[in-house]
Amino acid sequence: MQQWIVGIAVVLAAVYAVWSFTPERWRQRLANRLGWQRAASTGGCHSCDECGSCQAPAGQSDPPPKRG
Repeated sequence: MQQWIVGIAVVLAAVYAVWSFTPERWRQRLANRLGWQRAASTGGCHSCDECGSCQAPAGQSDPPPKRG
């Protein structure tokens, strides 16, 4: 019985990880098919344009390269 519970927990964790890292467009298509419209907006894989975390903060640029 304990092995079944652990197995179910592992499967649920894997499904959650896959859902979180799936591109948003794919999640929305799948959520629409399954009727989970609210779940389509969750997850972490968005383009960098949305949150700006891949860009340098405004007013700052990368430091100049060091000369060897």
